[in-house]
Amino acid sequence: MKTSLRRQRGYILLYVLGTLLVLGMLALSVAYKQRVGFQLFANNKERMQSELLIRNAAEYTLAQIAMSVAIEPLVQVKDPAVSKIERWSEGHTGTLDLDGQQVEIDLAIRPFPPDINQLDDAQLTRLFVSLGADAKEAEVFAKLIVGNRPPSGYPNFDAIRGIAAIPRQLIDGGIGEEDGRPKGLVDYLSIGTNSRKVDPVTTDLLLVAALTGWDESKLDKLRALRRAGEANAQTIKEIGPEIQPFLGAGDMYRATLRAVEDGRWAEATFISDRGKWKIRSFKLHDKTTPISEVDTEEEEAAKP
Repeated sequence: MKTSLRRQRGYILLYVLGTLLVLGMLALSVAYKQRVGFQLFANNKERMQSELLIRNAAEYTLAQIAMSVAIEPLVQVKDPAVSKIERWSEGHTGTLDLDGQQVEIDLAIRPFPPDINQLDDAQLTRLFVSLGADAKEAEVFAKLIVGNRPPSGYPNFDAIRGIAAIPRQLIDGGIGEEDGRPKGLVDYLSIGTNSRKVDPVTTDLLLVAALTGWDESKLDKLRALRRAGEANAQTIKEIGPEIQPFLGAGDMYRATLRAVEDGRWAEATFISDRGKWKIRSFKLHDKTTPISEVDTEEEEAAKP
């Protein structure tokens, strides 16, 4: 009888110890999850604060761009009322202070590649020939694009790819990103940007020739101006008036905005849409991502 009672007490003791062990493990698990939850909340709060700060800086940058472009005509006529106003229309690098928090801003102006919706069949024909198409085929491809163009324009390059008669390689170029790969329409044009601008210094001469119809002698003059560092809107117009419609102020700004305190940063692009400036894209990066490792080519915004 005594032996049976001792056994029962032993079972009870083991049960109690097992229960305490399970409860202890549950308590540790809950505590760990709470710590993780608090840490995630703190990290998310920090990230949200950084994003809000950088977005505010982007909105401020947008306002500065719009103001700078708006007063540009007054600056050109040397209006004394605006001569002392800081303008961001020609680029800006500096530090913005927002309620004691600083954001570094690096702003650059570049035009989007010309919008395919803005090109006529003659320009597209010349471009297709430069991309390797036969002259007669190039003319057919160009007329297909212009003839099938919706009243509001093509919305994206997928709509162009839907024209089965045009080889995909002429649209998308070669496969891979190595130097020397064949290029296509996506490498030279944009869609949905309403752009008709080219950069006098950096635009590929192949595209200049396609847009203007310039022959090799005029392209040689442009090459000479570039080598001499004298390529600008005025000097290029003297080569031939055909380029006039494609010159003018840049219609896209790209900014890198970095929160000084925690190092998070963002890429933002700003475009003019029928005269109204707006933020086209905003991409936040973690502070551990070096800016130099991120592709910042403005054509990315216009690719499919």
